[in-house]
Amino acid sequence: MSDNIRYSYFHDKFNVVYRYEKATYAMPPHTHNAIEIYLTLSDLHNTLLGSTVTPISSDTLLIIPSYCIHQFTQNENCEYERYILTINTSWLDSILGNTPIARYQYLKDSNRPLMIPLNCEDKTGLINLFEKFAHCSDEDFFLKMSCFFKLMRLINQLAEPFHSSDEHNLKKELSGTRKTTTEIIEYINEHLYESIKIQDIADNFFLNPDYVARIFKKYTNTPIGNYITIQRITKARQLLREGNTVTEVQIKTGYASYEHFFRTFKKTVGISPREYRDKHYKAE
Repeated sequence: MSDNIRYSYFHDKFNVVYRYEKATYAMPPHTHNAIEIYLTLSDLHNTLLGSTVTPISSDTLLIIPSYCIHQFTQNENCEYERYILTINTSWLDSILGNTPIARYQYLKDSNRPLMIPLNCEDKTGLINLFEKFAHCSDEDFFLKMSCFFKLMRLINQLAEPFHSSDEHNLKKELSGTRKTTTEIIEYINEHLYESIKIQDIADNFFLNPDYVARIFKKYTNTPIGNYITIQRITKARQLLREGNTVTEVQIKTGYASYEHFFRTFKKTVGISPREYRDKHYKAE
């Protein structure tokens, strides 16, 4: 395995990946049914986290709850270094059991990702734990579990001042086109299940539609229409996992036509809505 890419998996429960490489392409916005904990050791030129577009400095810990839309853009030909811990949300829920949920709500609130700047001591502590985890033998069950819980304990300590605050730590001062793009995203999210046209968005902000489309694509790496689809299908996946019928989900996510919803879901997810529900919904 290359020193620039290392990873350690624990079945389908959690995994750690270390990557140090040049950016070859910009991934479009996406979501997961998993929690991503992201330690970036390089500057991120543009980042979409939830409804906010912002640059992120190196030595920052990002906590991205399941179903939170996100996208990272790096400068071309620059080496990019990060550690990523991915956690299966359903498995973590089973581990937490009856633990008071408020303390760990930050891991589940898809509308509130966290961005935590690190001092040198905290960064070093995280890297040491990530490295120990990444070098665990696949056969050493208890060592992997120990590394996971030690890492989560430190992450939880670092996150507590942020998730317990009334201030959303991503809502810092933005300016220029990043601020405008963030406001456009917030507008879209508020009207997600309505018929949204670029002209409607442009009229709301007294802007030219071509300008709106251009800056949105620049900062999110996807057209507005695709962003709306990603968000609607993400909500559909959540509702199906909760046991809603396919027809109920179609209506709740703003699709007037069942056929349109069916085709869009299958194209995006790879299986039909009914197959997805049968696979993921477990009745009590």
